[in-house]
Amino acid sequence: MAEASLLTFFHQVLPGSRLEQAVARVNSLVSGLTVRKNGCLHLKVLLDQPLEPGLLCQLEEALEKELEADEVVIRQVMNRELTGADSCRYAVSLAPWLLRHLWKQDALAASLLQQGRFGAGDNCVKIQLDDASRQVLPQDNLEWLSRYLDEHLSIQVAFCFAGQDGLDGACDLADYARKLSQSHAHQANQAYTVQNQDAGAQMVPAPAPREAKQRAPYRRVKQENMVWGRIKPELKRVPIESLNSETGIALIEGEVFDLDVRPVSNGTLELFKFSLTDYGSSVNCILFAKPAERSRLEEALTDAYIRLAAEISFDAQYSKDLQARVLGVQAAERAPLRHDDAPRKRIELHTHTKMSAKDAVCDPADLVRMAADFGHAAVAITDHGVVQAFPEAAKAREDLKKAGKEIKVIYGLEGYLVDDKAAVAWMTEDAGLDDGFIALDVETTGLNPAADRLIEVAAVHFVPDGQGGFQPGDRRVHLVNPGIPVSPQSEALTGISTAMLAGASSPLPVLTELQSWIGSRPVVAHNAFFDLGFLRYEGRRTPGETDPAIKFNPPLVDSLALSRLLLPDLKRHKLGLVAEHLGVNLDHAHRAEADALACGHVFAALWQKSGAGTLGDLNRLAGQLDQDGVTDHKTPVSHIILLAADPLGLYHLYRIVSASHVTYFHSRPRIPRSLLEYFRHGLVVGGACEAGEIFQQALKAYLEAGRQVPEALKLLGRPDSLAIGRFYDYFEIQPLTNNAFYLRDPQSGLTGEEDLCNLNRLIYAWGKKLKKPVCATCDVHFLDPRDADLRRILMTDMGFEDADLQAELYFRTTREMLDAFACLGDEAAEDAVIAGPKAIAARIAADVRPFPEGSFPPLIASAADDVRDLTWSQARSLYGRDGVLPELVRQRIERELESIIDNGFAVMDYIAHKLVKKSNEDGYIVGSRGSVGSSFVATLCGITEVNPLPPHHVCPACHETLFDQTGTYGSGYDLPERSCPHCGTTMLREGQDIPFETFLGFNGDKQPDIDLNFSGEYQPRAHKYIEEMFGASHTFRAGTIGSYAEKNAQAIVRKYFESKEQYATQAEINRLARGLIGVKRTTGQHPGGIVVVPREREVFDFTPVQYPADKSVNGTVTTHFDFNALHDTILKLDILGHDDPTMLKMLGDLTGVDVARIPIPDPRVMSLFQSTEALGIPEGKSPDNCATLGLPEMGTFMAREMIRETRPSRFYDLVQLMGLS
Repeated sequence: MAEASLLTFFHQVLPGSRLEQAVARVNSLVSGLTVRKNGCLHLKVLLDQPLEPGLLCQLEEALEKELEADEVVIRQVMNRELTGADSCRYAVSLAPWLLRHLWKQDALAASLLQQGRFGAGDNCVKIQLDDASRQVLPQDNLEWLSRYLDEHLSIQVAFCFAGQDGLDGACDLADYARKLSQSHAHQANQAYTVQNQDAGAQMVPAPAPREAKQRAPYRRVKQENMVWGRIKPELKRVPIESLNSETGIALIEGEVFDLDVRPVSNGTLELFKFSLTDYGSSVNCILFAKPAERSRLEEALTDAYIRLAAEISFDAQYSKDLQARVLGVQAAERAPLRHDDAPRKRIELHTHTKMSAKDAVCDPADLVRMAADFGHAAVAITDHGVVQAFPEAAKAREDLKKAGKEIKVIYGLEGYLVDDKAAVAWMTEDAGLDDGFIALDVETTGLNPAADRLIEVAAVHFVPDGQGGFQPGDRRVHLVNPGIPVSPQSEALTGISTAMLAGASSPLPVLTELQSWIGSRPVVAHNAFFDLGFLRYEGRRTPGETDPAIKFNPPLVDSLALSRLLLPDLKRHKLGLVAEHLGVNLDHAHRAEADALACGHVFAALWQKSGAGTLGDLNRLAGQLDQDGVTDHKTPVSHIILLAADPLGLYHLYRIVSASHVTYFHSRPRIPRSLLEYFRHGLVVGGACEAGEIFQQALKAYLEAGRQVPEALKLLGRPDSLAIGRFYDYFEIQPLTNNAFYLRDPQSGLTGEEDLCNLNRLIYAWGKKLKKPVCATCDVHFLDPRDADLRRILMTDMGFEDADLQAELYFRTTREMLDAFACLGDEAAEDAVIAGPKAIAARIAADVRPFPEGSFPPLIASAADDVRDLTWSQARSLYGRDGVLPELVRQRIERELESIIDNGFAVMDYIAHKLVKKSNEDGYIVGSRGSVGSSFVATLCGITEVNPLPPHHVCPACHETLFDQTGTYGSGYDLPERSCPHCGTTMLREGQDIPFETFLGFNGDKQPDIDLNFSGEYQPRAHKYIEEMFGASHTFRAGTIGSYAEKNAQAIVRKYFESKEQYATQAEINRLARGLIGVKRTTGQHPGGIVVVPREREVFDFTPVQYPADKSVNGTVTTHFDFNALHDTILKLDILGHDDPTMLKMLGDLTGVDVARIPIPDPRVMSLFQSTEALGIPEGKSPDNCATLGLPEMGTFMAREMIRETRPSRFYDLVQLMGLS
C-alpha cells in the first residue's frame, strides 16, 4: 500500500471517528499493512514517539470492529530506540495492551495477570501476583510478553515475578481497566500532545472530509457453520490419536462429551471444559468465552459433533495431560449412523447386555432402541445364565410404544446345559410311595396345549395294597367345557361331543379342586408332559390378566419313559401295547378314566419290576446324574438358548434360573436337561453358539468325515445325533468371525474360512433335514463395531490372552448379515437371516412382561379394619375432648385412611405396626425414617414418632388442642411452653407440618416406603418375625446388582493401557470407562430389605431367586432382579439395623431413664449448636465453637461448617440443616 499518515489512514477507514483528533496530534506514517496466516492484521506505523497505551488499545479495537478482524496489531517503529529504564517504564505502561493480545493466546494467563501489578525494576518489568496465581501461571507466559514486545516494538525487556514488597511506578491493571473504560469518551475528544524531539519532523494536516464513507478492503472471509472463534482455512484435519505436545495448532473433529461450564476470573470469563473424541482417541479441551456467549455456546456444544482448531500442549499445571486450547469451533456433520434399509428385515435372537457379567457392554435399553431404529419387528435378550436385563428392556419397549414405535421384546437367556442323562421321574427328591400315587389322564381338542383345550380329566388315587403292590382307590373324573366346539376328529377319537360338554364345568373350578385333592402326592401319567402341559395352560386362563394362575408342578413319573427303560424289547410303548404286555386290561381307550386306571396298573407293575425303593431310585436305574454329578467341574457344559414364548414360559424360565443358581451352581448356573424337560412348556429352545450341542455335533461329524459336508450330513443321521437335533426347536449359525478362533488353534482340525463356511452349510442342511428352522444370529455383545474396544478391555482384565483378537460381535443390519452368510448362497442366506428368525419370533406372544403390571401387596383380611380401628381409637385417646376430635385432625385422618385403604396399602401399615409393637414389647425402640413420617395414620399406629400435623399444643389430661395460627413456627417443638387453659396441665408441643402427599403422592396411590431403624442386635429377630408371619417361601431378602462405577471402570481402562505399554489421555480413559459403567460384576443383598410375596402367588411370578454373589454360605436367598425394578410391584419392608436404638436401650437400662420421656427439644441440648458450655468446655476451646462433634450426623466436617455459619437455635433449623446436608 502507498505510505500515508496515520490520520489519513484512519480518515479513510473510520471516517468521522472520535479518535481523529487524538491521531491528528501524532507525527506518524503508515508504511505497511499485512494479513498473517492466522487472520491477524498488522499495521506498521513509523513514529517519532511511542503511542500512549490507552490510545493504542482504542485504535486497535476500533479497527477490529470496523474491519471485522479477529485481531489488529499496530506495530510501532520509532525514530529513536528506547533503552534501559525508559524501555522498562514504557513496557509497564503497555501492560494493558500486552494483556489484550495475550488474552487471545491464553485467556487464563491473561486473566491471572490482570489481577497483578506491573512495575519497573532495575533490568526488567516486575509483576506482583498472589502466591496461588504464581503457582499456576506457566513461566512461558512471561517469555511470551518479552517476545511480543521485541517483535512489535523492538524493545528488549525481561519480565519476572516480584516479591511482596512494593513496586515503584506500579501499574494496577484492574484499576487501570476501570479508569480506561470511564475515560474513553473524554480521551477521544482531547488532543493528544506528543513532544517532538526531531526538529525536522513535519506535522501532517488533516485532509478534507469525504462525501461518502468508504469501506476498507481488508475483510475476514466468512466461514460456514462457525460457532465461535476462527479456523484457518489451510488447516487439515488430523486424527486425535496423532496429537502430542509438539503438534502446535491442529484441526480435529469429533463428538463432545463431559461438557462442564463454570465462571472464572471473578465472573469476567466462562471456562468451557469438555472432551472430544473421534473414537480413535480423545482429548480434553478448554475454551474461554465471554459471559454473554455462555448460553449460545453451551447449547451448541452439548452432545454436539464439531470441528475445532486448537493449540495442543501438555498441561503441566492442572491436568498433567494433553490439552487442546480451542481457537475456533465449527459445527460439523456426523458420519451417518448405521441403518437397516432392507425391504425385508431380519430379527436378532441372540444378544447379551451389561448383565452378562464382565462379558458384554450393551445397555439393554440401547439394544432395544437400536433394533427399533433398524425397523426390526422383535429382538431377543439372552444374557449368560441370568435374566436381570428384563426390567430395563421392558421399560425401553414401553417408552418406544408411547413414542409410536412398536417392537416385540423376546425374553430369554443363554444357559449352561448339563446332560444329566435320561430321567423317568422329576421333582421327586427321593420321595417314597407310602401314600401311593395319582394316576392321571386328560382328553383334549388337539395336540398343542397352548392352543387346544381340555375336555376331560381323570385322576385315580392308587394306594398300597399291603402286599407290595397298589390298588385303585378314590378318584376324580370331570368333563370340562372348553368354551369352543369339539372338532370331528377329537369326537371320533374320544367319543366326547360338544353336546356332552354343554352342562360341564369350566376348566378353572375343576383344576382348583383337582390340585387341592392331589396335594403333594406323585403324579403318574403315560407321556406325562402331554397331560401336564394341558393342565398348566388351562391353569393360566384366568378371567383377569393379572389374576393368580393355578400351577401344576407335582412330583412326576412318566410311565412311557419307565416302560422304555424296563421293557427295552418292546418296539413300541403306547399305553395299550404296554398294558397288553403286562396283562393289564384297558377298556374304553381314549377316555380319561379308563386310561388313568390302565396307566396306574402299568406303573404298579413296572414299579415292582424295577425293585426301586424310592422314585429317585428309578432315575439312578436310568443312569441319571445326581446333583453332585451335575455340579462336578468335570461334567461337560453346553450352551443353549431358552426363549419365553408366553407367560407360562416366562414363569418356567424363572423356575429354571432359580434352580440353576440355588441348586446347581458351580462356577456358573447349570441347567440339567431333566430340569429343562420338566419346565419346557412355553419355552422355545435354540442351539446357541459354537459352544452348543448342535455346533459341536456338526464339528465332530465334519472332522470324522474328513471335512466333507455330504459325508458329515450322513453321520448326523445316527441315533445319538438325531436325538440331540430333535431336542431343539431351532438351530443357530453365526458369522465366520465368531468362530475364527478355531483357525488359531492348530489342534482344532480346521485350517481356513472355508471350513467355517462348510460348518454353517452343514448345520443348515441338518436343520432342513430335521425340518427345524435355521436362524442366523450375531451373538451380540456390543452394539457398534467401534465398541469392540470396550469388550477387549473387559476380556484383558479377566486374563484372556486373545482378548485383542475380538470377534465382530456387533448388532448387524440385514444387509451386513446377508453379506456375512454369502457363502450359503442367496436363497439359503435369506432363509437363515430373515425367514428362520421371523418364524421363531412369530411363536412368541407380544404381551409378555417380566412381571405383572400393578401392585401386589400381601393380603391380610383384617388389615384394613384393624388399621382403621387402631387409628380412630388412638386419635380419640390423644385428641378427643368430650368425645369430639378437632376438625383438622378428623379431616386429616379421613383423607389418609381413604388413600391408604382404597389403594390396598393398609396391609403395609398393619405389618409395620406389628413389627414395631413386637420390638417395643421386647424392649427395643424403633426409629422411622423417610416419608412415613408424613402419615398421621402411621403416627397413630405407632409406626413413626413423627407427628406430621401443623404445630400445636395438646393437653395430655383433657386433650384440649390449640393449633398455631401465627405461621411463625415450622416445628411444634419450638412452640413456647403453655398451660392448658381448661385444666392448667402443662401442654405437650407437637406437629412437624408435613403434607401427607410426601408419603403417597398427590393422588394418594404412590407405592409407599416404610423404612424402620431397628436395633442392630434385634434386626435378625425382626426378620424372623416377618418370616413367621408370611412363611419362608414368601419372604426373601431384596437383591442388588453390583456393577462397575466410574472409578473402578477408569481403573480397568488405565490398567489395560498400562499392560499394553500404551499412552492414553485421561479423556480417552474417561470415554472408554463410560462404556463400562453399569457392566455387572456381582450380586448382593439389601442391608435390611425384606420382600414379601402374597400367599396366593409364588415369588417366581415376579422374579427368579438366587444366593447373593452366588454364594450359599449363610443360606440367604435374594430376589434375582435388583429390587428397584420391583419397587412398585411387590412389598419391600426396610428393616434396617442401626446402633442408635441399641445404645438408647443400653443407656436406658443403665440409667433407668425412659427414653420416650426425654423432652424434645431440651434447652441445654439445643445450646450445643451454639456453645460448648453445656459440656463444661470454656468458650473458644472448640474450633467451631459448638459441641456437636459427638452427635450423629451433626459431627461431619460439612455439618459442623453449616452449624458454625447458621448458628441454629430452633429444632426447625436443625430439620432444614439436615435436609441440606
